[in-house]
This record gives sequence, C-alpha cells and structure tokens, in this order.
Amino acid sequence: MLAVLVVGVLSNRTRAQREVEALEAAVEKHTQTIDADPTNAQVYYDRAMIYRKLRTYEKAIADLTKVVELEPENALAYKYRGLTYAFLGDNERCVIDYAKSLELGVETESVDGLSRFLESPSTKLLCLLSSFPSCISHIVASACHSPCGFLI
Repeated sequence: MLAVLVVGVLSNRTRAQREVEALEAAVEKHTQTIDADPTNAQVYYDRAMIYRKLRTYEKAIADLTKVVELEPENALAYKYRGLTYAFLGDNERCVIDYAKSLELGVETESVDGLSRFLESPSTKLLCLLSSFPSCISHIVASACHSPCGFLI
C-alpha cells in the first residue's frame, strides 16, 4: 500500500514538474514574440496569465500593467491585475482595479472568487473611504439582490 502511495506522489510531482516546464517554455515563446512586437497587448496578457499560473505575481502585474498602458479600456486586464494584487495582499490596489473593471463592463459573474473578498467589512470600508462610487454601488446592489447577502 505504501509503495502505491509513493509511486502516486512521485507521479504527481513528475506531472507538476512537466507542467511547470511547459509553462516556462511558453513564457519564453511569449517573450520572443514581445521582443519582436512590443506593442502586442494580447501577448502581454497571455504571458501574464502564464505568470499567474506559475505564481510569479509581480511579473504578472508588470505584464498586465503593460496591457493597461497599451489598451486602457481592457477590462479583463484590470480584473486580473486586481485579482493578482489580492494574492499579494495589496487590497487597496485590488479594489481600485476591480472597480475599474466593473466600470469598463466586466460582468459580475465573471469576477471569480473576488466577490468573497469584496464582501468583507474591511473592503467595504476601504471602498467607502476611498470614494469608489462604482465599487460602492456594486456592493450595495449585489448585497440587496442576494438572499444571503453575498455578492453574486
């Protein structure tokens, strides 16, 4: 029984290592594409999503910031940069980017697990103190429409 568990653990580690290697190879390919065309926002976005999978959050934020510079109306770039800031514990920037993504039209159903973060009392207070009207109105509207008071 123990031998089966050990083989299973090693097999999972091997799979995980192969996935990391494939993601790192994809980063390299995207980097080469960016070197050839540094104005291609989609390639920066795609590489940022790979960095997120690799949990290289600072690099993901840098790429998503570049997307925002190239395409200031890219709601998904704000959404995922906000989520990435949340992983780093930067709640203020998370809320700023989330509010901007809502302003630009990201549907609330597509905001993943960030809704739990936004339901927290400290985040609501941050929204109020920071005067983010779109964030405040979203929280109020969502809480009013949800039977359990959570964002939907």
